[in-house]
Amino acid sequence: MNAVDVLFVSGAPLGATCGQQRYERLYSEFKSFKKLSPLTAGFHCPFSFPKDELPDYADIIVLGFPVAKDYPLPPHRFLIYDICDIWWVDGWHVNLSEEHLHWLSRCDVVTVVSDFLFYEIVGKTEKPVHIVPNGTSYFDAENWKPRYSAGHRIGYFFVGSHYCGQEWWALNELVAIANIMRDRLFYFFLATDRLNPLGVMPHHLPENVKVFAKHTGVHWWDVLSFLDAEGNDINWIGLIPYRPNPIGYAASPIKAYDYLALGFPVISWNNTEVTKIMPIMSSVISGSVVKNLEQFEKATSCVISDACIAALEVERTKVLAVHSIASWTQRAHFDLYHRVIEPLLGR
Repeated sequence: MNAVDVLFVSGAPLGATCGQQRYERLYSEFKSFKKLSPLTAGFHCPFSFPKDELPDYADIIVLGFPVAKDYPLPPHRFLIYDICDIWWVDGWHVNLSEEHLHWLSRCDVVTVVSDFLFYEIVGKTEKPVHIVPNGTSYFDAENWKPRYSAGHRIGYFFVGSHYCGQEWWALNELVAIANIMRDRLFYFFLATDRLNPLGVMPHHLPENVKVFAKHTGVHWWDVLSFLDAEGNDINWIGLIPYRPNPIGYAASPIKAYDYLALGFPVISWNNTEVTKIMPIMSSVISGSVVKNLEQFEKATSCVISDACIAALEVERTKVLAVHSIASWTQRAHFDLYHRVIEPLLGR
């Protein structure tokens, strides 16, 4: 096979979103992807780099929303439109913007991150649609173990960005819970982009994010360093506070894969992708949002119960099986390259 050039184009600010992390990690995998074909990879973010830095040519372009309709893509053989992030929603109806419709009409194949998006898109395009979920870089099968010690103080944390103030995040409910549960720790790890240096509270944070950040603890990004340095005597529980609406259902949270890979129990609002990948470690809160403390307490008791911890030890092979297919290496090599790109190149 001749050399194959794959260009990833993301319209999101660098480091700011789940989608941006997705492209950076897939790109990193493709850069080292030499075993199956002489493949090279490039990465471009029109939000952060001038348009004249675009390469002259690419065999495959993986395009992530949002990119304007008039964006001048370089000459290419095939276009993959990857739908991995925020959608415009009116009630329970997922609307397609003009940009979405434009790139759906121009692409050769569509990739999506979740079952929900798959069924939404299949009915709106004649192009082939494939599911390529998100993954994790943290998993270490040989050394994996659940992080829990009986008798330690309970702490909750979640990882997000300045987009956490949007309506699909249940931050207001978390603030209300934290106001009552003064004996427990709540920490928010804020991902940063090039515009927001580490340790500096961004001015453009939505008001409810600022309220949560001031009320609880805020730390900038390096979750592992903080938890290892400060949290050895705390039983940390990872939170995925998506409201149950189409945007929440459409997501494939990277944090879900990361939490499980690091051995943390998880409390998630009702998200189908989370329940699909983490039947062992997670407690899912049903209903519109967390409406009272009792529901949150029950979820906490569930994920740190003796039965749950014992199940983790007994069903270790099930956890390993989940992550054997959820690394970014697997997502890039198998889900994207073998299932999507190779059939295109064989046309």
